[in-house]
Amino acid sequence: MKPGQFKEWLSAAALVLLVYLVGLMIADHLIMPIYTRHHTHAEVPSVIRMDIEDAKAVLSEKGFPLVVDKAQNNGDYPEGAVIDQNPKPLAITKPGRRVYVTVSTGEKLFSMPNLVGKSPQDAVFAAQSIGLSLTDDDFTYDNSDYYPAGVVMSQSVPPGTKINKAMPLQIVISIGNTTGEVPVPNLVGKPLERAKKDLITAGLLVGKIKFKSRLDLLPNTVIAQNPPADSLAQKSASVDLIVSVLKRNPD
Repeated sequence: MKPGQFKEWLSAAALVLLVYLVGLMIADHLIMPIYTRHHTHAEVPSVIRMDIEDAKAVLSEKGFPLVVDKAQNNGDYPEGAVIDQNPKPLAITKPGRRVYVTVSTGEKLFSMPNLVGKSPQDAVFAAQSIGLSLTDDDFTYDNSDYYPAGVVMSQSVPPGTKINKAMPLQIVISIGNTTGEVPVPNLVGKPLERAKKDLITAGLLVGKIKFKSRLDLLPNTVIAQNPPADSLAQKSASVDLIVSVLKRNPD
């Protein structure tokens, strides 16, 4: 082989070797890692809001065992539904990794307390202790020969019933029996709503309500009453009221 031909052959061989080495480096540092990640890592599917059995099947299909980490009350998720998961949905991790989930036990229920025999104020406190909110519209009044005036005589939800916070509740307050006389309470200076409750507690009814402009008083303050305070009235008799408003009387 002539010296010139040998030099050309040597250059060609060196070039081939260089291309081979570069190819090995690319395969080792780029292609193989991608291939390896593709075959040893997977995306964790979302099982949020799924029933626990459905969630277990979905994760198992992708190679992820499901583990129930904890259960908790949650009114936004039905009982048995997945509330949370770890790893999070769409996370990239190795198949076989455990996915820990939190499962809903549904909305928390409370036991209805016994309100019969309590004062209206105590009944409200007892209802509030389990998350119920009572308004004046939830109270009605009726005669009773057994329960004294001013106490709860019945409730629409029996004691011990399991309820949620949205359960409607109606309470009946006794105004006592309808016979005999009772002293009329002093209502002047009291807010109208308080005056109404005091009348019911005394076994009396709210009669006609008239309004009168009084700029020196808060609105809905009782100015006058008839019959007057401390007089005697038949049970279930009506007491008329005059109540303040801010509006000026027309000239």
